[in-house]
Amino acid sequence: MITPSAGYLLIRVLKAGNTTSGGLYLPEDQKEEPMTAKVLAIGKSIVKDGTILYPPEFDVFDQDVLKRHKLKIGDTIYYKRRTQHELNEQLEVEERIAFLPFESVLGLEDHATTN
Repeated sequence: MITPSAGYLLIRVLKAGNTTSGGLYLPEDQKEEPMTAKVLAIGKSIVKDGTILYPPEFDVFDQDVLKRHKLKIGDTIYYKRRTQHELNEQLEVEERIAFLPFESVLGLEDHATTN
């Protein structure tokens, strides 16, 4: 397993679908770059410009109770386009594996927390 350096996540980029949310078919050359990924590993906190950047945390509702959810391995995240650093060629794998900086995470896929 690859361990990301401080301030980064290791992710598996999830594939884009062939249709839009409205049901329209997208030809292969018109697909948007996917913006969702599964978290494979989480780097440690880092100090950047005098500020400590921790792995992302989210406030989520679990059975109508607001709870703090720390990002964990296996979570599905949404991230900013074109901010990942892909490793496919170096690893010689077909799935898209990449490093993603903490600050590129935009959100967490809805799910019940286990905390």
